[in-house]
This record gives sequence, C-alpha cells and structure tokens, in this order.
Amino acid sequence: MATPFLDKIYSHRSAVVGSVMKLYWIKKQLMKVVEYERSLQWVGDIKCPSCSGLTPAWRSSGMSECFPHFFCDRCSNVIHREEDKRLVWYEKSQELLNQIAKTLPSCNCGGHFRPGCGPKCKHCGKEIPIVSDPVEYLHNPNMIVADGACAYSDKREPYVVHIVETKQNTM
Repeated sequence: MATPFLDKIYSHRSAVVGSVMKLYWIKKQLMKVVEYERSLQWVGDIKCPSCSGLTPAWRSSGMSECFPHFFCDRCSNVIHREEDKRLVWYEKSQELLNQIAKTLPSCNCGGHFRPGCGPKCKHCGKEIPIVSDPVEYLHNPNMIVADGACAYSDKREPYVVHIVETKQNTM
C-alpha cells in the first residue's frame, strides 16, 4: 500500500538513481557558486549561430593567464590546468595539443574535455564555436564560463558561475 511519504521517497530515489545527468546535477548543486553581476565589464552574452539565442557568460581577464583551457564536448564546463600551461608557455604546436588532449579528463556530466570544443547554447544546446583554430587557442588567456557552467582547475576548487542581475543598493 503506497503512502504519500513513500511516494516521495520512491520518486526522489528514481530521480537520483535514474541517470548520470541527475547525479551530475546534484554534485553541481554542492559546488561553490561564484556570482557575477551582469553589469560588470567581463560579463556579457555569447550568441548562438544556430538559434540566435543569447547565453550569459563571464570572461576571465587576460591577466588571469587561464590558458590553455578546454571545454567539454557535451556541456559548457571548462578546465584549466597549470601543467598544460607549462607545456605551451613558450610555444604552441599540434604535437603539444595532441599530448595535452591525451591527458584531458572526463567531465562530470559524462562528456569529455576536448580541444576545439566551445560552450553550449542554453536555449538549443548546440555548440557555440569560439575556437576556430585549436592550436592558436592554446594561448588564449580569456576563459569563457557560461552561466551555470563549472570551471575546473588544478590550482583551486571547482566552482559554478552564476550571472545575476545588478544588485540594487537599498539605502
């Protein structure tokens, strides 16, 4: 005999156990969230060429030296590793890119971080092509993190970026 309490437990259990994506969503909810106000100069929208939808995103400054960085082939998560930066600090080449690509990890969403991938549109899910030449992109210090995406690094804890409307001063 079912009860409302058991129904809630079973529906919650099936939601959690049901798929890897749901487990990923739960893990993402436990991560640190960094909020960026929309009015900041490094916050803007990236336009999807497929549906013309706008995806809010934060862009690191060039001084942060977040290169190289790689997007997931399935979601908008991005990874930056200092070890990779040391490899390409003085030169960039297809050989170095291939060497890094072999060591890129899987993403928590089930996808893989890969050279040449870009963030995904929040409306249609298609890739927004910001990487035209993966070898040249090795030295791009401006890491773009879409609203809701996770930024991974080997020098700090992962975090989720959340773009918020400008907070009003209430005085």
